[in-house]
Amino acid sequence: MINVKPLGLIERLLDMLFLPIMFIVSGTFREKPQMTHRWNNHHLNKAFKIFLKKKLMLSCRGRRNERVQSNKGVRFHLPVFGGWKQYIVLEPKDFNRQYHIGWINRAVFGVSRIPLTGRVRLLAGPTTTHFFAIDSITGEQIPLKKVGQGVIGKRGQHCQVPLL
Repeated sequence: MINVKPLGLIERLLDMLFLPIMFIVSGTFREKPQMTHRWNNHHLNKAFKIFLKKKLMLSCRGRRNERVQSNKGVRFHLPVFGGWKQYIVLEPKDFNRQYHIGWINRAVFGVSRIPLTGRVRLLAGPTTTHFFAIDSITGEQIPLKKVGQGVIGKRGQHCQVPLL
């Protein structure tokens, strides 16, 4: 079980204040902008891996045309500064409550503190990443499925889905 600390009032206010900036750095005003900020993510240590089942995760192979950039910086989240533009669209299988999305790759292991319902867009970088979903109430892992993919700025059918 993984319990995700909910966002507090200050974090939610910061998200609202950053919204205009995120539209600018995404390079498009016609798509929902990136919602991920340092305060929205909770980094997990490797000990939490024992709580995750691989069969409930969804793996995304690395995208060769995305440049390798440090996950410790923010540049990979900023398309106008050469950040990643490709994304995948995921949603929980047969699940109608709030959940949190998480990721594991060779550099990071974390979970978003942003509560989600339905579909979510996630950046697809140059290395393979394993995504998982955690029920907001119970902390239990729930299964994911891939429902699409796209590129930021191309106004695809998923451009209004939240982007983390």
